[in-house]
Amino acid sequence: MPGFNNGISFIYAVNSIFSQDTQNHARGTLNWIKDAGRDNDQLQFEGPKVVGSGWQRPEGSRLAFSGRGGIIYSIMADGTLKRYIHLGVIDGAARWVDGTGSNPIAANFGRFKHVFGGFEHVIYAVEQDGTLRWFIDRDGTAAALEGGQAVGSRFDRPSNVFAGDFNAIYTVEGDTLFHRQHLGMEDGTDRWTEKKPISTRITACTPTPIVDCFTHSWDAFKKVFTPAPMAAPTNSSQGGYIYMVTPEAELWRFRHFGWRSGSTDTRGPDSLGKAPRALGESWHTVEQVFAARI
Repeated sequence: MPGFNNGISFIYAVNSIFSQDTQNHARGTLNWIKDAGRDNDQLQFEGPKVVGSGWQRPEGSRLAFSGRGGIIYSIMADGTLKRYIHLGVIDGAARWVDGTGSNPIAANFGRFKHVFGGFEHVIYAVEQDGTLRWFIDRDGTAAALEGGQAVGSRFDRPSNVFAGDFNAIYTVEGDTLFHRQHLGMEDGTDRWTEKKPISTRITACTPTPIVDCFTHSWDAFKKVFTPAPMAAPTNSSQGGYIYMVTPEAELWRFRHFGWRSGSTDTRGPDSLGKAPRALGESWHTVEQVFAARI
């Protein structure tokens, strides 16, 4: 399995029926994109590169999400959870662990309102009544998930729930982004820090010769995602990246420096512009989009 560090983010996107290159990027094509400008706050992509096919999901299935070291989890239409391991996560090569995704590692995941990956192979799932459940995929190689215990409540209210670095959990509630830390992240216990508001209205300008600037509150973003969470780094300037797709179909990159403390120290967002042509009409029409980190 690939190594793990605090470096570059990798974005995966699945072509929809709106692909403009159906010969090479038919519906279900899995594309790899390296956000090489992330740590320098630059617009610098490598890719897209085709790393797989058949990633279209029938009605009733759920979006994929990432885990540590090139792991991708996907909820199938029958509610089973499958694990795929992309060995080419670093360079965008179409290399996968043999037999990847062939065996489900959990069942009945279709019942959850939200499912997302946490740190060190932790998986969180929100019941329809707002109960937050904690699971773990030991070493990313387990035959079945462990856990399932309740570690929180009232998570049915947010429109988006996702994990940040180490034990940070973010929620979008109304127009505001909130942060808290799951102190029981490593052992699956119900221990938390106080929930704190981080950000409400943010503005970014297009990276084009004709500059347009847009301002949005957090409830405007239908797609919000983070790279697989990392451990607390020795360099406090690392971490805290959040991506979102705007109503104008741009991809934005936001930075929360206070991801360990819950402070409102943020930067950006930076607009990364429209979707590469190979992905189709826009970031809106991409069938799935999520991020990973090695």
